[in-house]
Amino acid sequence: MKRLVIAICALFFSCSVFAQQIVWDVHFNLIFDNHEYSKMDVGLSKTLFGTNLTPTVGLGWDDNKHKLNVGLGVKNSFGNVDKRCNVDFLAYYEYNTQNHKFLAGAFPTKDNYDDFKTIFISDEKRYQDVVLEGLKYIYQNERGYVKLIYDWSRWKNDFSSDVFSLLSTSRWSFFELMNIGYQLNLTHYAYDVNTGLVVDNFKFNPYVEFDFGGLLHLQEGVVGLGPVLTMQRDRSVTSDFIFPTGGEFSLRVQKWNVGLYNSIYFGDNLMPYSYYIDLYCGSQMYATDSGLYNRAELYYVPVNGDKIKAKLSLIMHVNGYGQVGWQQNTTIVVSLDHIKWKSLKRK
Repeated sequence: MKRLVIAICALFFSCSVFAQQIVWDVHFNLIFDNHEYSKMDVGLSKTLFGTNLTPTVGLGWDDNKHKLNVGLGVKNSFGNVDKRCNVDFLAYYEYNTQNHKFLAGAFPTKDNYDDFKTIFISDEKRYQDVVLEGLKYIYQNERGYVKLIYDWSRWKNDFSSDVFSLLSTSRWSFFELMNIGYQLNLTHYAYDVNTGLVVDNFKFNPYVEFDFGGLLHLQEGVVGLGPVLTMQRDRSVTSDFIFPTGGEFSLRVQKWNVGLYNSIYFGDNLMPYSYYIDLYCGSQMYATDSGLYNRAELYYVPVNGDKIKAKLSLIMHVNGYGQVGWQQNTTIVVSLDHIKWKSLKRK
């Protein structure tokens, strides 16, 4: 906390000296996520309930194309009597133009996972991650975007080595009827230097989507299909790679803020080394050997504004053995970004 106070004081002093502009952001998440997986072979029944808060203040210049930001990442897990509140220090540089955005340092996770499927980012990870430490780059134009995130995860203890991931997603629209994109995760996992455990995990999902929402006057109507390709190696056991693969079919339909998002995965167990804790970022449901996993989410979005969003979901999980699990999720997001104080520049 003392470091934050010193950094903020230095920021305000620099602002007054160099006659720049102060910009502040506040991002707040309230998440309730209940998992009922007792009748399934994979997954752990649990309830995640808490808040994430990331207030930051920044010094901007060149019309805020460049910014230096400092702040806090505060995670409060309700009912956790051991350590109810976790606080992380944020400090990052931000470059922002119409087509390019770049961040470097420790910055808020915010909506960075929103466009990733649960194959790559589980609901649990979306709840747990408040801060990303590394780099982010986005290129976007009127037809689509490409996003790259390099995240260096926290060491768990003094005996841990490095765990880092490269995440990427891209989506491009053609003729307002077809989308082409991909999702990618490259993870290097060296969890314990004493045991020599090193695991490489590469996952790639190119896909094509057909957008029929406009034809049926829907808020959203998209059907998609694509392969899921992986290359994985447990170096502590073998020097050979294995290649679990599969495919995914998805359907998204929304009208009057009520929607259905159904995804069907068919193929191999995508998490053959799931007994290594924290190795995989995706949902544990893809660790099934049944050859099939269906995720059906029925949701309602009562509020979807620029600053406040709310979503309520009922999710059914079914695998190829006929085992069924349930999940209830409620999320409220308040995001106040790039709010500018009156410029201190003297005329």
